[in-house]
Amino acid sequence: MTTQNGRAFNEWLRAQLKAKKMSQRQLAQQSGVDHSTISRLIRGDRMPSLGTATKLARGLRELRDDADTPQYLGLVASGATNSRLARQLFVTEQTVKFHLSNIYRKLGVANRTQASRFAYAHGLVPTAVAPDGDAIEPVVMKAA
Repeated sequence: MTTQNGRAFNEWLRAQLKAKKMSQRQLAQQSGVDHSTISRLIRGDRMPSLGTATKLARGLRELRDDADTPQYLGLVASGATNSRLARQLFVTEQTVKFHLSNIYRKLGVANRTQASRFAYAHGLVPTAVAPDGDAIEPVVMKAA
């Protein structure tokens, strides 16, 4: 393939990562493509094989494919328990656990706290909202 095609692909890949607010490492985790390969592709040092390009495309859209992800992340970030998520989303608690496990894997995080930080950092959830839907008031400490 030509150098021009390599540049076109690297520009497309950079634009996709920027638009999705995704790091190269997150894409590597989601796509299964080695981080060093992604770095070389972004620099334009090489063109991907069809298999690699397919994996990258799937990795880039994987988070978006799950329409419930923002809703789950919003509730998790607000401090809702699995039980509360199940009640609010009209699913079983086992379904909540299953979806959260998949979301954590897609985001490349290990737990609720990391998922919440990721969600706030990437604008996936609005500012703090209590699990019952009330806005969280800032706490003001008063001297006794």
